[in-house]
Amino acid sequence: MQDGQDWCLSCGTAAPGRLGSRPGWRTVNSVAALTLVLITGAVAASYAALSGDSSSKAGQPAPANVAPIPDQVAQVPAAPAPAPATPATTAPTTSTPSTTPVVPATPVAPVTPVVPVTPTTTATTPTTTTPATTTTTPTTTTPATTTTDQSTPTTPAVTLTKIQLGADAMAKYDPSVRITRSTDPADAYDGNKTTAWSVTTPDDGFPMQVGLLVDLESPKTVKQLNLTTTTPGGRVEVYGAAGSALPPDILDTRWEHVASRSSIDETAASGNVKGDNLEKIRLLQGGGKFRYVLVWFTTPPKASPTARVAELDLLG
Repeated sequence: MQDGQDWCLSCGTAAPGRLGSRPGWRTVNSVAALTLVLITGAVAASYAALSGDSSSKAGQPAPANVAPIPDQVAQVPAAPAPAPATPATTAPTTSTPSTTPVVPATPVAPVTPVVPVTPTTTATTPTTTTPATTTTTPTTTTPATTTTDQSTPTTPAVTLTKIQLGADAMAKYDPSVRITRSTDPADAYDGNKTTAWSVTTPDDGFPMQVGLLVDLESPKTVKQLNLTTTTPGGRVEVYGAAGSALPPDILDTRWEHVASRSSIDETAASGNVKGDNLEKIRLLQGGGKFRYVLVWFTTPPKASPTARVAELDLLG
């Protein structure tokens, strides 16, 4: 070691007193501190390097590298596809000629024009059937029915029969006590037209309101009444009652109004002959079944308030 040198350039030994009074511990501390600093720096650098590397890998490299590989693999098979496409074009060339001959078969369509024959058939069918049916049905049925109905009402007059009456079958009916004079009612059904039952009421301008009552003893069907009289004019009404008890008043609801006739023996209504002293009175709705029949005089005859009944016949 030369004078003035602090360190030996051959062995590195420090000159005496250069490192202080305790050269051993100071050197150790310095080396330890330097070593610690180096280690800390190395750790920090390593962490930084590792963190940066991880960030870059997570960002894109890994996914980016995987995607391209499949794309390239898919492109490889795609290349051979165009090759088979070329032969495919050749196949259609063979099919085309096959299709071409089929086109000529289309002319068979002209067979369709034969359809016009259908309209001819349709026109014929409705023309023949419709008129035949319509004309026959109404013409045959209607007249046949009408003729029968018209004959029926004319025949009943022939089938009517006289109802036989018992003794004391007729009596006067005077609920309002209007009779001032009367004869025996038996004269009205004795079969002798020269005798007659007569009844007189006050000449006060009011209706007569008296009647000739017929008791059939049991309910019988009555359809018509023949009244022979010599006192024309006036008006009569006919009532019937089916019960066994005689209604005491003309207003009793048990009386059923079955006919009425004005201008007795003065008109030709309902098949009558004017002035023949006979008035035929048909009961409404074909008649009915009654125990009692009442000929009720309302308007008196034109000559006087006296009415005469030579004969009274009930037909059923």
